[in-house]
Amino acid sequence: MSGEILQAFITLFLIMDPFSSLPVFLGMAKDIKKDAAIATISAAIALFSFILLGNVALGVLDLTLGDVQIAGGIILLGIAVQYALGMEIRKREGVNLAVVLIGVPLISGPGTLTASMVLVNTFGLETTLIAGTFAIFLTFVILLGSQQIKKLLGEVGIEIISRIFSLLLAAMAVSFIRKGLGGSI
Repeated sequence: MSGEILQAFITLFLIMDPFSSLPVFLGMAKDIKKDAAIATISAAIALFSFILLGNVALGVLDLTLGDVQIAGGIILLGIAVQYALGMEIRKREGVNLAVVLIGVPLISGPGTLTASMVLVNTFGLETTLIAGTFAIFLTFVILLGSQQIKKLLGEVGIEIISRIFSLLLAAMAVSFIRKGLGGSI
């Protein structure tokens, strides 16, 4: 079970990629503690909602896990390519930016939410909840220490870590697509 928790945690944490959110977070944060809390709480609400209710949504919409794996893999691959190439991900304006930009689309975006449903079906609800809790907590710690991380790693160091996460994320996306296609055939 602990190996499954670790695997689920790594999956969620790589997709969340809090390091790629650091420049946006530091640019918008007025109160690091408060804004880190707002961002991670909003991300946690979205993540845990999908962990708990994602399969219900699948049933209501008459979708299969394979459908979600393929769609999630395509979304993850798109996100990975954008990160790897340094492309800007479209952002919305006009709402609490700490919550909207960092909490939901960046930390708990489509890839994270889709992965959470796949993980529930792969490892079970309890394992995914534990892994999600650890991933959210570590993301909070990283946002909380964002100023120190930036001083320690610099812009280039943060960029390198983000690119490594992008490559691993792309590989996970291909795995999701492969598994989804295998389940659909």
